[in-house]
Amino acid sequence: MVEDARYRTKVYLEEYITDANLTEDDDSTPVYYIIAYEKPSYPLVSVFRLKGVDLVFSILTPTSEPIFSGDHIIRRYKESVPIETFCIDKGTRITGTKLRWKASEELREVFKDHPTGTSERPLKDEAPNDINLGSTTLYSQHFTFNYYRGVT
Repeated sequence: MVEDARYRTKVYLEEYITDANLTEDDDSTPVYYIIAYEKPSYPLVSVFRLKGVDLVFSILTPTSEPIFSGDHIIRRYKESVPIETFCIDKGTRITGTKLRWKASEELREVFKDHPTGTSERPLKDEAPNDINLGSTTLYSQHFTFNYYRGVT
């Protein structure tokens, strides 16, 4: 298997996300979340309604920038990995805006508390990007994190 930035990010998140921090509105019942690649080619709302998923961490296509030494040799790469969170309201159990906030806080904690080696993992978050789908609002927030990896 090729270990690209998306794969490394998925493994990293699976290792360090604390399930107990991602809960329903009662702050004690854990939500069911998945970590997936990209946005699916089918309506994302169906994942929440048909599969019982409460929260999605979606790892988008990363970019990689070579970092050169003074002698013009590539010494490392700066990886930029976009991540989006998605959730919806689910009756009285889950308020989408509250779960979106919990997911945002959890991502910040993961990247703050678990730097990898000499990598810097600053997390840049953008304003929420909620999408009104008529009868449902898809609550979303976009993040980008950067880290450096050696030449492989």
